[in-house]
Amino acid sequence: MKKVLMLAIAAAMAVSLFGCRGDSDDDQTEKKTPGTEKEEQVKEDIQLKLTWLGLDMNKEKLDRSLKPFVDETGMKVEAVYIPGNWEEYFTKIQTMIAGGEVVDNAYVAIEGFEMFRHMGLAQPVDKFAEKNKEQVEELFSDVPKGVAAPFTMDGKLYGFPTSYNNVVIHFNTKLLKEAGVELPQADWGKEEFLEICKKLTKEVDGVKQYALSIPNGNFMIEAWLRNNGTGFMTPDFAKSTINSEESIEIFQLFQDLVHKYGYAPIPEPNVDPIQQLIDGKTAMGSWGRWPMDEYENNEFKDVALQYIPSFKENRVQFGVDGIFVTSKTKHYDEACEMALWMASDKFVREYFTIGNIPARTSLAEELVPIPGYPANNEIFYKGADTAVAVSSPVGFAKTASITMEAFSKIVVGKEDVKKTLDNAAEKMDAVLAKY
Repeated sequence: MKKVLMLAIAAAMAVSLFGCRGDSDDDQTEKKTPGTEKEEQVKEDIQLKLTWLGLDMNKEKLDRSLKPFVDETGMKVEAVYIPGNWEEYFTKIQTMIAGGEVVDNAYVAIEGFEMFRHMGLAQPVDKFAEKNKEQVEELFSDVPKGVAAPFTMDGKLYGFPTSYNNVVIHFNTKLLKEAGVELPQADWGKEEFLEICKKLTKEVDGVKQYALSIPNGNFMIEAWLRNNGTGFMTPDFAKSTINSEESIEIFQLFQDLVHKYGYAPIPEPNVDPIQQLIDGKTAMGSWGRWPMDEYENNEFKDVALQYIPSFKENRVQFGVDGIFVTSKTKHYDEACEMALWMASDKFVREYFTIGNIPARTSLAEELVPIPGYPANNEIFYKGADTAVAVSSPVGFAKTASITMEAFSKIVVGKEDVKKTLDNAAEKMDAVLAKY
């Protein structure tokens, strides 16, 4: 989903951020009003612990992005990086709490929302939201309804959105031009898609140039299913639909693109499909905004975007992330204050820069066009109000594993599509029935 969802295998590291007061003691004395000195002193004694999934490679960036909050409030913040998948991430938080550590805030992507709450690690922020109604309403008035919706579970608000990603088609425009292919319109369908794939597949000096990389990942695969009117499971996460007629049709297409038409290479674990697009080995790929870092590093700007081909409909899928408050915090109001602050333009503008779409529409409209590419980049955030969220049940880690096992058997192993998906549905139903 999102660059911000990058998994890691390195050990988690921690960093403390210490506030520094910008004013002299004399200036502070002049500005204080009766009753505020005690409150400021209390806040200066507070240190909030924030957990973050992934490598600590952005540690310096996170420190810098949080510094204004530290300066404004006088509170300290310790950020703890935890590698692994979402299930491992939450289990680690549970272990930390059981060992006596107090975790106040957690960065969570939508794949972990239900799991985080189910494990008893999250608490609602409704009380804080009611006391800070104006600020909270201002935030959510600037966030697309579809993107904001997953933060409300069982009628209670559990966090504040920071950024999101959707899935669209990225085109190497140099290869399009060489093949005499125009960027398709938003409503392009299966027949036009296959025609374009045929034109973009060829041999150059004995080396095959493929039309596209098959969408290899739970988030990307389901985005294609959405455009055929289905998904991995029902909206309430009660029953699998991975073996529906519509799903079988899309998985069969994936298999045919590789083995029948030869328009796509077999996905390989150690081959980066984004780099293949940059190098001109493929002409299309299905991603969100996260390839932008790679594009920047390669000085690659020959790229344009369009929606995934419409089979039965055109339905954009997204995944969102945000800051939650844990059930074990001893500083509820302060933890909520930081969670809301991290959804502000001050933090988002600094931290969620080029690989994510800011949750605030005003920021998305301002920041996404700044690089000047890809062409048609407004589709990164257009249509978010009616977008549908990626399926994210409590047992997400297990259901995602089932999906990818089936995908590998179908696309790599060329196994029977219906039989494979029927088997996957049975396994998925067993997982969903546990919660």
